[in-house]
Amino acid sequence: NLFPLVSVVLHTGGRPHVIRHALLELSKSSYPTLEICVVDDSNQEDNVRQLDGVLADSPHINLIYRHSPSPLSFSAKRDICVDQLTSGDILIQFTEGYIYSKERISFQVEPIVQEQARVTALMHGTWVVLPEGDVQGQPHFYHSSEKEAKTPVYGTLAFHRSTWLDIKYPDSSFVNDFEFWMQAYGGAVDMQLLPNDDNFLYVRQGSAYESRLVGEEANRWLNQVKQLATAIVMDQKPVSSRRRALRKTKYHPPPIVES
Repeated sequence: NLFPLVSVVLHTGGRPHVIRHALLELSKSSYPTLEICVVDDSNQEDNVRQLDGVLADSPHINLIYRHSPSPLSFSAKRDICVDQLTSGDILIQFTEGYIYSKERISFQVEPIVQEQARVTALMHGTWVVLPEGDVQGQPHFYHSSEKEAKTPVYGTLAFHRSTWLDIKYPDSSFVNDFEFWMQAYGGAVDMQLLPNDDNFLYVRQGSAYESRLVGEEANRWLNQVKQLATAIVMDQKPVSSRRRALRKTKYHPPPIVES
């Protein structure tokens, strides 16, 4: 089967406008057979209202939604999706607040379909910094540093279900995908770190420290960025607190896995 079912694990932290944006982005994917799993521990009525009909024009995509009445860590949400709700042999993470190209899923799962890898991830590429609370403000685009560009964006993991059965996610809302990658690396799982190739845009709010992009290199992302910024502002929940918390942690560069 050239296009086996791929299960998209989409976690949300109670941001209905942003998750609606993420589903619209996924509806544009070039990959033809998808199911999307959302485990939500926020206000169910708000999110269900935002999700209603969003995939009406994408009958090839099956949306699986489950509400949890009690708070769950990101890893618990992901494990529920993989263990209980999805059926694809290949799974891929999707983060509601980032931006992906329509080719991203096809690009990342191909080495797994071809049995060349069991886990793939994208390298860092372009970053965008959104002006906090102001959709009219100018977003700024940056290159990743040379060091950062050789490391995985852990939120972009794709993997074969058999790998998850051996590893699973540690119970955490922060570094669970980093730990998953490291356990796979330590377990000698076949892995590929793939070039970004404009398949992923890392989004954050606040300061940045890399060289700024200008002109067409930045403009090609601008429409998608403005749509996401609008969703975040409409949701009225800043996303910067977690970013700041992570920036305060000590950074330990992971091993570089050559593709």
